[in-house]
Amino acid sequence: MSSYETTESIIILLKRLGKWVAIAFVVLIGIWVLILAWLKFNTWYSIDRHKANVEVVAFFDYKNCTKEYPLFIGVVNNSSKTIESISTNVKVTKRGYSSRLNYDTSYSSDKILLPAEGWGSCWKVFSDNYDSNYDRKPLDGDGMEVVVTSFYPIFKDKD
Repeated sequence: MSSYETTESIIILLKRLGKWVAIAFVVLIGIWVLILAWLKFNTWYSIDRHKANVEVVAFFDYKNCTKEYPLFIGVVNNSSKTIESISTNVKVTKRGYSSRLNYDTSYSSDKILLPAEGWGSCWKVFSDNYDSNYDRKPLDGDGMEVVVTSFYPIFKDKD
């Protein structure tokens, strides 16, 4: 076999190998895209579509809550699944301002809510600042507003 034929054989081999590497790469990318699509669909199907039917409200309730526990957080389960627990995050600001005044904490409840049930409770809110004893000062809600920034319901697997 001449050097020309050897070179020709190597080039043919590299072309075929390159073709199969490219095909394998495209197949792996396709599998990766399918896995991501499945994970996104599964999250939507098992959590997000039910979460979209859960209503969470938060406001300072001076009639039904005490001055020590002024923040009312209410949950209405309009989904078709039972909620086993829920965590809610809120942002408290001075009315008309955007800076956070409250310590960023999660308000969690393990109250089981069947479909079409609602529940609420009053909570203490702490300042983002410390007092002279290095304790967080409670906020009373005067001149403040509150916004639900996020909530995370845990749904019962089987109803």
